[in-house]
Amino acid sequence: MNGALGFFPSGRRICVGVIPPGGVLGWEAAIGATLHAHETRAVLPTEGYVAPLKPVHAVLKDAWIHQFLAAYAASRARALGVEAACNARHTALQRLAKWIARLNNAAGEERGISITQGELANLLGLQRTSVNAACRHLQDWGAVRIRRARLVVVDRDALSEAACDCDAGQADGALERRLRNRSN
Repeated sequence: MNGALGFFPSGRRICVGVIPPGGVLGWEAAIGATLHAHETRAVLPTEGYVAPLKPVHAVLKDAWIHQFLAAYAASRARALGVEAACNARHTALQRLAKWIARLNNAAGEERGISITQGELANLLGLQRTSVNAACRHLQDWGAVRIRRARLVVVDRDALSEAACDCDAGQADGALERRLRNRSN
């Protein structure tokens, strides 16, 4: 896959994860697991490859694939736990900066991320007004430039300073200290 897909549980407006370039989607279905209803949609221009189920089933007979799938499932479970903790712990600004950085990395483009503030609000499960205010802060800090339905990351370091450290697995309060230091 090249691009990014977002997963939105049925009836919910919050995105629970993104599959980035090079990611694999659908292992659960290949092994016959029941998937909970959710909406999957591209959050960036996305291309993908669909593998026929028969060859996938043949590969599933190899022992190494079971180890791979177990590691993959554990990784996804950890990521969902970190995301849930992040949503409970961090401000809208911190979470927005993290997601903009994620999408910018997935886009791999210098021309920006084609997304509206309403779509960002849906991604984060926030009100559009909260996203608008957070975007203005990021723009005032010189981290992003906002254009109609497009965000351009201008300063990755400034964006990183504003983002929580959840993607790095270092949710140890370092961000809160950096933000306090910035405001002093």
